[in-house]
Amino acid sequence: MAGFQELAGDGDSYALAASDMRQSVQRRIPYPQLPGSTEPGLLGMDLLRLTLERAATADEGLDILIALLERYGQSGRASATRDMTYHNSFIIADGRGGWIVQTAGRHWVAKRIQGWASISNVYSIGSDYDRISAHAADFATQSGWHDPAADAPFDFATQSGWHDPAADAPFDFAAAYADPEFPALPGCVARFALSQAQLTSLEERGKISLEEVFAVLRSHGAGDADAGWRLGADGESVLCMHARSPEGFETAASMVAELPRPEKPDEPLLFWASLASPCMSTFVPVWPGAETPRAWMQPEDGAFDAWWEQESMQRLIERDYGCYAKAPRALFAELEADTLAAVRALSADAAKAVRAELTSDIIVRQQEARGIISRMTEACACKVLSRQPDLRGSYLQQVDATRPQTFRAVAA
Repeated sequence: MAGFQELAGDGDSYALAASDMRQSVQRRIPYPQLPGSTEPGLLGMDLLRLTLERAATADEGLDILIALLERYGQSGRASATRDMTYHNSFIIADGRGGWIVQTAGRHWVAKRIQGWASISNVYSIGSDYDRISAHAADFATQSGWHDPAADAPFDFATQSGWHDPAADAPFDFAAAYADPEFPALPGCVARFALSQAQLTSLEERGKISLEEVFAVLRSHGAGDADAGWRLGADGESVLCMHARSPEGFETAASMVAELPRPEKPDEPLLFWASLASPCMSTFVPVWPGAETPRAWMQPEDGAFDAWWEQESMQRLIERDYGCYAKAPRALFAELEADTLAAVRALSADAAKAVRAELTSDIIVRQQEARGIISRMTEACACKVLSRQPDLRGSYLQQVDATRPQTFRAVAA
C-alpha cells in the first residue's frame, strides 16, 4: 500500500523493495484466466528490481516497467520448490505520488494514485484506468472475454467474467481478465477489502502515521479487537496472514518505506523491516548507505539466521495463539516504542555509522527478546498448560524439509 505520498508499506517484503533513488515498488500476484508460462523470462521480482535500478521517479518507473513487460513479457518458474507461475500487480511510489499497475501476460492497465492506494491478489482496476496497453481490449475481445456491444464499461476488476465484444461499453480490464473460479479468490478479496476499509478509516481521521501503517500490516481484521483471538480457517483472509497448511501462504516479512517529501528532498530515506509475521515481531529501521547488520545479511552455512529464528519462535506461539501471543506482543510493542523514540531522537545529519549502530543494537535486543519468548513459551507448553496444539505449530518442520539451501559461500 502507499499513502499520502510519504509512506509505502507491504505485508511481504520479498515483494516490496526501495532504492537509493528514493522510490519504492510493491508487487502482488493477481490471478487472471490467462495461463502463466514456465518459459525462461522476466519474473515479477525481475521487473521490480530492474525498475528500481533504472528509474529515478515513479513516472519513470511506470514507463520502464511497461516497456520491459511489452518487450520481454513475464514468465518463468517462480518457486524453488514447486512448479508455479504468476502474473503481477505493482504499486510504484515516490514522495510525490505513484501508480498502480496490473498485468496479465504482456497486457496492462495503470491508474495514478490519489492520496493512497493498496493492492492485493485481485484485480482492482476496472474501467477507471488512466493508461492501458494498446491491445488489452482487442486480446480480450478475440479471446471471447469482452463484448464491446454490452452496455457496460470494460472492467479489469469486477470478477464478473470475460469481456463481451458485442457490448457498447468501455473496456473493463478486471472483469475481462480476472479468474472468477480461482479457489483462493474469497480470501484475496477479503484481504483487499480489509486494507481498503482500514486505509479509508485512517484517511477520514487525517494524515496516516507510521505507527498506524504498522498496525494495518499487523491486522487480523475482527480479531484485532479480541484479546483472546485464535487463528482459524480464515488465517489467509487477513493482512497479517497465517497459513492454513504447510502449502499455504502467509506473511514472510513486512516493510514500510518512508519516502522523502518534495519539500524536504534532503530527508534520509528510511526503511522499516519486520521479519516473519509482523504481529509477533518489531519493525527495525534500515538506512540505505549505512552498513547492513551482519545478522540480517544472507547467512553463511551454519551461521545465525535471524529470519529462521523469528519464524521458529512464531511457530511455538502458534501452538495456541490466543494463549501464548499476549506476552510476546506486549514485549515487542515496548521494544518497538523504544526504537521509534531512538530514531526520532537522531539529528537530521546523524552519521551513517551512528544510524548503523542503532540498527545493530535494535537487532541484538530483538534477538535477546526472541530467546526469552521462545524459552518461556516452550516451558508453558510443556510444563504449565495442557492444550490441544494448533497444527500451525508443526508446519515449520515440513517447510524446513523442502527448503533449498541458499547460504552464502564462504571465501577460502
